[in-house]
Amino acid sequence: LTENDSWKKLNPEYNVEFYNDQRCLELVKEYYPHFEFVYSHLKSVRRYDFVRYLIVYHYGGIYADSDITCKEPINNWELRNETTFFTGMECIGCNYIGIQTIQWTFGATKGHPILDHVIKNVVSNSFKAPSFFERFGKLNKIIHMTGPAAFSDGITAYLIEKGTCEPKVGSFKNTKGFVTCSSIDPFGYTSGVQVFPWYRWGAAKNGDMPDRPPNIGPNDGKFIKHGYKGSWVNKG
Repeated sequence: LTENDSWKKLNPEYNVEFYNDQRCLELVKEYYPHFEFVYSHLKSVRRYDFVRYLIVYHYGGIYADSDITCKEPINNWELRNETTFFTGMECIGCNYIGIQTIQWTFGATKGHPILDHVIKNVVSNSFKAPSFFERFGKLNKIIHMTGPAAFSDGITAYLIEKGTCEPKVGSFKNTKGFVTCSSIDPFGYTSGVQVFPWYRWGAAKNGDMPDRPPNIGPNDGKFIKHGYKGSWVNKG
């Protein structure tokens, strides 16, 4: 789902497709007409957040933003055989969230229950007044409405249902009392869900995150690289 040639070059055995506005709308109309209002109602990056969840939910596979470069073949990503959903950890205790996982690149099997949760989160949020999210600030309002917060809440809900969340109350700087799932905090595997550490997933070290291991350099050990073009910041 990216125009970046790195995905094709490093993964010739995988089918790589790019979704433009037309393809996204066609998918919604054909398979999810009941969500067409939500898709049209959401603007700019919010719409793209929503449709990425629908695409992977519908087909299964891996999603990546167009500014994500694949640094290591997917078959070398240390995915467990039993993994059905995977992503990376972005931060803990930031943006009013316990765990903030990454949705600029993630993968799941077709119809995964986590994405069902995430889709419902976004649909519910789209019916709220915009002022509800303004309290979070310019960037955080998108994170909470359709982005990493809505995404991470879906993971948390799934692990709670499975009884494998192992809740833990945390505190980081001025953010106190948030709750994380210790089974995947700061990274880990449980119930088919595999969360990679920030330094594997092209993220910067944010929030209450552990340091990079001393044997892994700043440019080593990355499965992907994030371009941080940040178009969503200006279009949000």
